[in-house]
Amino acid sequence: MTEARQAFEEALKTYQDLAQNNPEAYLPGVAIALNNLGVVYRPQGQMDEARKAFEDVLKIYRNLAQRYPGTYLSDVAMTLNNLGALHSDQNRRDEARKAFEEALKTYRDLAQNDPDTIVPFVGMTLNNLGLLLRDQNWMDEARKVHDEALKIFRDLALKNPEANLAYVAKTLHNLGDLDIGQNRMDEARLVLEEALRIFRDSAQKNPDTYFLDITRTLNSVGILDREQNRMDEARKVFEEALETLRALAQSSPDTYLADLAKTFNNLGTLNGAEKRMDEARKAFEEALKTFRALAQKNPETYLPYVAGTLNNLGAVHSTQNRKDDARKAYEEALTIRRGLAEKNPSIHLPLVATTLHNLAVLYSDQNQKEDARKAYEEALSIRRGLAEKNPDTYLPFVATTLHNLAALYRDQNRKDDARKAYEEALSIRRGLAEKNPDTYLPIVATTRHNLAALQSDQNRKDEARKAYEEALTIRRTLAQKNPDTYLPGVAMTLHNLAALYSDQGRSDEAHKAYEEALTILRTLAQKNPDTYLPEVAATVHNLAALHLSQNRMDDARDGFKEALKIFRALAQKNPDTYLPRVAMTLGNLGIVHSGQNLSDEARQAFEEALTIFRALAQKNPDTYLPDVAMTLNRLGILHDRQKRTDEARQAFEEARTIFHTLAQKNPDTNLPLLATTLNNLLNVYRLLDRMDEARKAAEDALDTFRSLAQKNPVTYLPDVAGALYNLGILHALQNRMDEARKACEEALPLFRTLAQKNPDGYLPAVAETLNILGAAYDTPLHRLAARRAFEEALAIFEGLAKRDPQKYEPNIERLKRNLNALNEEENEQGKSPSEVPAPVQRAPPARAQALPDFGCGPSEDHLPVTRRGCGCRSSRLRATAGLAWRSSAAPGEKPLTETSAVGLLGFDL
Repeated sequence: MTEARQAFEEALKTYQDLAQNNPEAYLPGVAIALNNLGVVYRPQGQMDEARKAFEDVLKIYRNLAQRYPGTYLSDVAMTLNNLGALHSDQNRRDEARKAFEEALKTYRDLAQNDPDTIVPFVGMTLNNLGLLLRDQNWMDEARKVHDEALKIFRDLALKNPEANLAYVAKTLHNLGDLDIGQNRMDEARLVLEEALRIFRDSAQKNPDTYFLDITRTLNSVGILDREQNRMDEARKVFEEALETLRALAQSSPDTYLADLAKTFNNLGTLNGAEKRMDEARKAFEEALKTFRALAQKNPETYLPYVAGTLNNLGAVHSTQNRKDDARKAYEEALTIRRGLAEKNPSIHLPLVATTLHNLAVLYSDQNQKEDARKAYEEALSIRRGLAEKNPDTYLPFVATTLHNLAALYRDQNRKDDARKAYEEALSIRRGLAEKNPDTYLPIVATTRHNLAALQSDQNRKDEARKAYEEALTIRRTLAQKNPDTYLPGVAMTLHNLAALYSDQGRSDEAHKAYEEALTILRTLAQKNPDTYLPEVAATVHNLAALHLSQNRMDDARDGFKEALKIFRALAQKNPDTYLPRVAMTLGNLGIVHSGQNLSDEARQAFEEALTIFRALAQKNPDTYLPDVAMTLNRLGILHDRQKRTDEARQAFEEARTIFHTLAQKNPDTNLPLLATTLNNLLNVYRLLDRMDEARKAAEDALDTFRSLAQKNPVTYLPDVAGALYNLGILHALQNRMDEARKACEEALPLFRTLAQKNPDGYLPAVAETLNILGAAYDTPLHRLAARRAFEEALAIFEGLAKRDPQKYEPNIERLKRNLNALNEEENEQGKSPSEVPAPVQRAPPARAQALPDFGCGPSEDHLPVTRRGCGCRSSRLRATAGLAWRSSAAPGEKPLTETSAVGLLGFDL
């Protein structure tokens, strides 16, 4: 390129000198030299110089065409085409469209007089305009112009196949890429296979000319196969393209190395989709090595590809929990792209936003929530600015970042902010789906799905169910037309809907939804085990969690054991990804063993889980220290049950220390878990007769939940009530009856309000709080109030016992004893007051920590795994095996990770 530029610059200077004396003869030569220079500047990334050259050429040809239209109007149109392509490269879409449209009009006019010469240029310009319209998401308009171009080239090929069949194939290729973008996969396959057949036939006569077209079309076919989950077929075509390009690159590296590297990128993306992460990393590293070498000679052209491949490599490192490597890759990509954006913001600012977005996903995975928020917000700011100028292109990316920012806000318990972000993303995507349903209806379903998960978090269960059902309806409809692509999404929404049904106590419906999801996933796993066996394990795991909540312990145990077996096998090949799930499943299996009084088996499961999480935390403390602390909580509860009180204390104290440290960096996530651990710890201190420490733990837990409830009352007022209840029991046990009464009098109206909306969940708490109040009214002046409290509590428990006598008869007997004691006190002065209730076992049955949802869906929605915290609910004093772990059965789809636009999604003519 350097030599070519020097030659053209010398020619230009010569023509300019000659044109000063004889412009009529030499101005055309000036225009030709300038045009050639513009063509050289463009691939070198010297966009401003290229635009200046083309604009000067256009000015010369316009002047010449005024005098000699028959000679120079075609040159005007050619230069407009070149200028349009340059504007398109710089994301100056409106200028590009004006240039192509003027070129097209000029060629159409000229074709009336000279169709044989000019009509092919009409077809080429239509193709360029179609590619531009596709980039602007004007898919229907793009289809119209590509269809017209195809008709032109088919007609020309009938007369002269040798000259025009290649253009038929190129247009078919462009239409195929458009079909992929619109999720019209069957149509895409037809046109791409025809294009490939034409290129193969042409290559038999002229291999050097058409081998590159063959490899590029193979790449598009491979992308299509990948989108349809035909992974084996995709691998075959990518490998064929690689084999061809390797051979070609040996003899002509300057021509073919770039396409070779791009194909490695596509193969890496395929391996990533199949969770073959080591192979994905090798492919991306090979691509990166090639692009780095090319960038040393031609940085303007290939540094963007270096950055794009680093971006993809960062996504693989992140999936393999190599977080430091991921961060380094993303940060290098970001540095490159920021530098490129300073020179050429129209092209590279969008990619800066892409890398910021992916870096934010990584920060979020590492619990660096504030860093994640800043990165998302900078990406969103860039994308909003781009969308103001070019909404058709950038509004989809605004929605993507809003979607992920909403997921982050949800993790930070900023539920209202999360809802606003999801709703804005949903509004944008609904608008896009009206114009282009094939592309955006799947993403509407994704956002509806995630909004449902948030609504479920906020106990807006009916709204959540409606949202899930809408998402499921959309996905079922899409799956009827394209089952390979959309059945995984049907399974995912069924999975989350099952979790919602479970939360609502609709166990039969939950069971049916899990079973249907599992049937779909088992079928998918038979064809593609690498991709879907992990999701089979996840659904088996969560179905086991449902069985556990129903006290179907044998079914739960069998399910967790099946999930554990699959995860152990997966972890042998990919420990970074699946060891965390092995540990999580061991923890839940430990809960089952504990519930079946298999304490030794439970302890072995918890201890193995703890060993794994400790090892993971050494490499990645931000991600896995919370799991260490949660597993310590579980072990502490088991030790407490086995009367190993000092071991329980040590476990809870270590968990408290960890959560206290984590809460300093990320209070929104870890303060609730710290408060929960304090509740567990206060019971152990009570058993050890360390009452001052127990009361301090209870007061700290209460203060923490009060502060959380100020920001998020819907979520944390139940915990405030529970902490007050626990504190009331402690005071009562120490005969500090005034303090006990004050705590319970504050807790009681909170529980009453909660019981109005959820009587099954909170009426027992109302009754137990009344019971403590009755005991706290320990003077003759308060006996009437004590009687009323005991009688109301008794009436509540008698009502509950009609449905579950075995569960509530002990509470009824205790209250009757208290009422009898009160009656005796009224008959005999000086009798001892009513018995202080023992700490009540009133929490719901143990809930297993559910696995996060798995990602599936369109390529934009590449959904990497996140973990949501789980911890024990705190509205109780005694933390026994009945601990209610805060379940995350349905956290929704994962934040969207964009893997950079380096894949071969189609080639301009």
